[in-house]
Amino acid sequence: MRGLTLFYTILLFFLCGVYVVLKKYGTSIRELKKESNLRLENYSDRKKALEEDARREEGSISVLRDKEMMMVGLYEITKRCHQALTFSEIFGAPSV
Repeated sequence: MRGLTLFYTILLFFLCGVYVVLKKYGTSIRELKKESNLRLENYSDRKKALEEDARREEGSISVLRDKEMMMVGLYEITKRCHQALTFSEIFGAPSV
């Protein structure tokens, strides 16, 4: 009888230990899940902000390209005008 009582005491001690370990493990898992979800939300927010920045940059690049094309067009016009004029026409115009 005494051996059986000792067996049940050891078994009870072991089961209590397993319960404590599993409880601690479950708590740790929940904390890790919360932390990873929070990190995931932070990364999602950063991704959205970077995507918005990229869209704004694309818009400004488009505006710069339009301005560049306009400047190239003006350059081509002035180049053609310059080729058509001679030196005497340029300086002779004010005397007329």
